[in-house]
Amino acid sequence: MSVEEVLVRLVNDLGAFALIALGYRAVFKHFAAAWARSVVLGIMFGMGALWAILNSAEVRPGVFVDARCVMIALAGPFGGPVSTVLAAALASLYRLWLGGAGAYTGTANIIVTAIIGIVSAHALGIERNVLSRRHLAWLGLASSAGFLTIFALPSEIAWPIFKATFIPVLIANALGVLLLGQFLGRERRSLDRQHELEVEAFVDPLTKLPNRRMLERVVAPMIQRTQDGHGALSVLVIDIDHFKQVNDRYGHDAGDVVLQQVAQIVRRNIRSQDAVARFGGEELIVAMPSTEAAAASAMADRIREIIARETGRNLGVTVSIGVAADRGKQATFKRLFKAADEALYFAKQNGRNQIALAAG
Repeated sequence: MSVEEVLVRLVNDLGAFALIALGYRAVFKHFAAAWARSVVLGIMFGMGALWAILNSAEVRPGVFVDARCVMIALAGPFGGPVSTVLAAALASLYRLWLGGAGAYTGTANIIVTAIIGIVSAHALGIERNVLSRRHLAWLGLASSAGFLTIFALPSEIAWPIFKATFIPVLIANALGVLLLGQFLGRERRSLDRQHELEVEAFVDPLTKLPNRRMLERVVAPMIQRTQDGHGALSVLVIDIDHFKQVNDRYGHDAGDVVLQQVAQIVRRNIRSQDAVARFGGEELIVAMPSTEAAAASAMADRIREIIARETGRNLGVTVSIGVAADRGKQATFKRLFKAADEALYFAKQNGRNQIALAAG
């Protein structure tokens, strides 16, 4: 096969890789769990490598030349170690299944490139949105190092193949990683920015807790389950006692620190199925699905005691907590919040640093 034919095959590979790369954003959109994204991205990059092997140029019986390593190299910075291992495993198994004189050297090429991709992603800091053309160009050139495994073949086979195809493969790998890497990098930066905007919209910047808007979203299915007869829903309204005095005496910076500490204590001491949010000012809300009033009151009192012990050492900070629980068709978040807020007012009026359970 001529050098021109090899070049045509390599260019076709890069075109197919571009189509596969278009699915990168869709993976992040449809798979929220990190492990699921890693698996799907590994399959995606692996399928790109498989396509390259299917479309490869057979330069000697059983010896194939293609741009598979572009996909394997990019799996490291844009998919992570799990994706790289999965993509390399898919490509290696297929190459071994094809067999031929170059089966083992071709598989070694894939493995070497996978290691280069993982190491480069870590060493050069090109993971996520820390990208540069220089880094990608370096990775593209480095990904061709695996081609040297061809010298495991007898020299009378390896040398002619190397001299005829190494430069085209080097160019294809360098350009492929550079161009596709820039595209994937833009997609990743866009995704990261979108995530930042979502965080800004739904997370309180001071306490890092969800805000009121996010809490209402999270509580909606809890309310639905409660209305469907799956136990009671309890709500805690937590308010820092004499918070204005803390700000006046020690300054707003100290007040911010106290609010952050209280928020983290509450977060640490609720269950994984519970939801906590900053509702405004120094007020925090906890929603506890499938929880009766007695259990919610016990949890509230435990939180109150921990805050008084851990935060009150230096500033004497305490909290008051209102508790309300409801079940059945009449349960709504508005109704629960109003009842818990009224119970909180009762706790404040009767000395603070205590919990109060809403009537009924």
